[in-house]
Formats: sequence, C-alpha cells, structure tokens
Amino acid sequence: MRIRWMTLCALACIGLGAGTETGARAQAPIQLPIEIMGANGTSITVPFAVPVGSPVATQMQLRVHGLSYPTKASVQFNSGAWIPLNNSTVQVQGVGAAYGGIGGAFATLDLLLPLAANTIQKSNTLSFRFNATDYVSIGFRVLSFNLLSAQGAQILPASTFAIEDPNTWQPPLNTAVDIVAGKWLWQSAPLKQNSMANAASILAHCGDCHTQDGRDLKYFNFSNNSIIERSKFHGLTQLQGQQIASYIRSLNVPNPGRPWNPPYQPGPGLDSQPVQNWAAGAGLNWVLFRDQDTLPYLVPNGINQAAVDTASTLNLRELPIALQLPDWNHWLPRIHPLDAWGTAF
Repeated sequence: MRIRWMTLCALACIGLGAGTETGARAQAPIQLPIEIMGANGTSITVPFAVPVGSPVATQMQLRVHGLSYPTKASVQFNSGAWIPLNNSTVQVQGVGAAYGGIGGAFATLDLLLPLAANTIQKSNTLSFRFNATDYVSIGFRVLSFNLLSAQGAQILPASTFAIEDPNTWQPPLNTAVDIVAGKWLWQSAPLKQNSMANAASILAHCGDCHTQDGRDLKYFNFSNNSIIERSKFHGLTQLQGQQIASYIRSLNVPNPGRPWNPPYQPGPGLDSQPVQNWAAGAGLNWVLFRDQDTLPYLVPNGINQAAVDTASTLNLRELPIALQLPDWNHWLPRIHPLDAWGTAF
C-alpha cells in the first residue's frame, strides 16, 4: 500500500566474483543520491554489471528529484543514444502522473523507462546528463534506480547500492578564516539573478531567501556540491562557494532532513521522533499511491462506532496521504521582496 521502492544507491560495478566466467572482483557500491548539478551538459557516468543468470531487463525504474521541466535530463546506456526524460519517453508512476508528471507539481517522481532489446549487457555504463538550465534550476538528483524484468522483478541486488550519510560530510575548507568568510558571503555577498552572462545584480543575499544563518541548508542536508554550484549560479566563484559550504557544515543544528523529503509530510512514527525532527517530515516513502490507500490508516480496525467517535482525536501528523507536499526549495521565494519592490520594502 505504501510506496515500497527499495532504498537504493548509485549503480556500482558489481563484480561477478571468483568462480564466474570473468573472475572480476566485486567493487564497492556507489553512493546515492547521484547529483547531476552544474553547467549545461554536466553528466555523471556509473558502471554496473548484471549478475549471471539474471532475466532480461525490459525497463528501468527511477526515482528522480528535480525534473521541473521536460527534457531537463537525459540518460544513456553504454555508447547508445541519449534518451531525454519527458512525459512521452517515460511512464510516471503513482499520483504524480495526475499532477502533470515531469514539469508538474511533484518535485520527486517515480518513473519507468522502457528499454529496447539488447540495451543492457553483462557489463554496462549508465550516464545521466543535465541538458540545460531554465535559469532557475542547476540540475537534478537520482535518488534510486534499478532494472526490471518483464515480470516487474528488480534485477540488481540491494548490495549494489548504499545511501550516502550526510553526517560524514566535511567542510571543503576546514579553517576558521574560510568559515568566517563563508558566513560573511552568506549574509552580505552581492549576487547575480542567475547564470546568464549578462545577468542583472539582485539586492537579496543568500540569507534573505534562506534562513539568516543558513540553518535550513544544514537541517535539510544540502550537499557541499549543491551549495557550491548554486553559489556559482548566482555569480560567486568556486572558492566562495566552498567557503559558504564550509560555513554551513560548521553549523551546530539538527540535520534530520533531505532536500527531497517534503517538510511536514505526514506519516506513521513521526510523533515518536524529537519535535525538532518534525519539520523534516516522514519521508517520501509515506506518500501513498492512491487516495483510498489512506483508509486503513484512518480506520485501522474498520468502520465501526469507535472509528466515528466524535470525542476521539485524529492525529493528522501520522496520517499518510496520496499527496506529495512541496520540498524545501519550493517554499523559498523565486523573487525576494527586496527585488520585487526595491528599497521601499
């Protein structure tokens, strides 16, 4: 009933091991998410091997965060042609399809990509490419993926994947001078509107649209890479982006969230967590596929007198729904009031 996509990591090269026909050694898994962020044409390639005796792959299953417009992203298998991801080339799963699919209301989408015959070999490379910016976005994240057989079974084992732990991240420049510089840049650096060569300057600073001290980026675990690339998008240098990322990493605040998990997304177990974690939400896995899937959580013992007791309390924080709430980025202003109304604001 709940979305039961496996918690996956970026595809890694799976060695066939001793005793197989190749004798290849197993390699460490590549971590998820895969962030494809930066300038137009930025791409990332990951290798993987299909276990011996696996069925033929007919589809690829993907969960992607940030497909905010059609053909923003493309994928490539081995040396084949690039396949653009849009509502014609993929099947959007769940209620995301009813809300516009790629380019629609949901920031994270579950997709099925049909595969032509002989697309997948024993050893493969899979590439993801950020085709071009709309001068708002800097890329997208692949949260999970797998190959599916004609019967819908996942082909790549769970050991192929591992989830990146934000608590292991370090400041890119771990010196007091750089961290102080990052704080100043966050609160005071002059910025450009976007990455266009002739982009206009804006009055707002990083800490105007975000929290003043940057704690939202730490709380939702925005990566160093995403902070650096966003800084460059707004006209700062690589070094300045590294200094800002170093400042964010140094903040001593809770960090239970992820950029793709909608704030306050309801789901079972949320109340058992510390109150400071509630804003991180219950996670995407508690976004249901259909409205009627809420019913067993609404009336777990069926519709009876107790279920409709008007003196009872309904905990909406723990009631999962078939609606993906906006992610943190979509709560931030596209244009800050300073730049909408000027100094009068």
